[in-house]
Amino acid sequence: MKRLALLLLLALLLPVYGQAADRSVLLLHSYHPDFPWTRAVDRGIRKVLDQLPAPPTIYTEYLDSKRFAPRQQFPRMAALLQKKYHKRKLDLILTSDDNALAFALEYRRELFPGVPIVFCGVNNLERHNLNRHDKVTGVPERFDILGTLRLGQRLFPHATTVAFVSDSTTTGRVNLREAMNLRQTFGPNLQYRFLVELTRDELAEALQGLPKESLVINLGFWRDRHGELLSNRESMRFLAANSPGPVLTLWDFMVGEGTLGGFVVNGERQGETAALMASEILQGADPDHLPVLSQSPNTPMFDWQAMQRFGIKTDQL
Repeated sequence: MKRLALLLLLALLLPVYGQAADRSVLLLHSYHPDFPWTRAVDRGIRKVLDQLPAPPTIYTEYLDSKRFAPRQQFPRMAALLQKKYHKRKLDLILTSDDNALAFALEYRRELFPGVPIVFCGVNNLERHNLNRHDKVTGVPERFDILGTLRLGQRLFPHATTVAFVSDSTTTGRVNLREAMNLRQTFGPNLQYRFLVELTRDELAEALQGLPKESLVINLGFWRDRHGELLSNRESMRFLAANSPGPVLTLWDFMVGEGTLGGFVVNGERQGETAALMASEILQGADPDHLPVLSQSPNTPMFDWQAMQRFGIKTDQL
């Protein structure tokens, strides 16, 4: 059904787009090409754009901001893109996640004046002050922290404590801020702990010291306080190995390796939705008349092995 809807929408674009001249799109990712979320977003974008009757030429760049501080990367990337693209005409910029959008907004006037921007995977729309920019639209990435917590409470009604784990990356800080803002709606029957910007050893000790009837919600742990980096698999295994209870997550690519699951965002859907908006702009739509979407397409997802470990049956989901 999902694929049929995509094909029908693409068919509606054929009459106008089929006559368009070759177009060029800059795809700017916040993270590195091996990051699972980035791969999923990229896959979704290309799935849509490659099916157009005249697929645009796609140039792809990576800010690598999970592994390197964004503010150190931005000037270097701006200088590189100036050299690479100063003689190329770009028709649209597609960005994934907050840092790429921040970069595009900061340097668009200098590097790509007047080029429309379509974003996806953005957690904190307020940070970007979109009302100050024209020709910008896209897809937010809204984590369902409250829904994931309530799911955990329903599956584990005897839980006494919820621990939120966060690092110092942009994603971790945004999610932590949202979780802290939601504290008033969490309910009074649980104790809440925020394990923030710790070293691996400190976090392991804190997790191991939690009560047995605890839930752990991973808001993002890819870099510890000393700057030590963890891959997705390392992060998932580390949290699961040190947590006395189930680990819940907000991302589809962080389900498994001991992590139970949650109401998760889906990178491929984010990419597909942004690419459909980009397709409309490439065939003549005014980006200022395409509003930023209000909802993020999230879905419940669980790991079968973790379900068995914690005695959860499918009819409980």
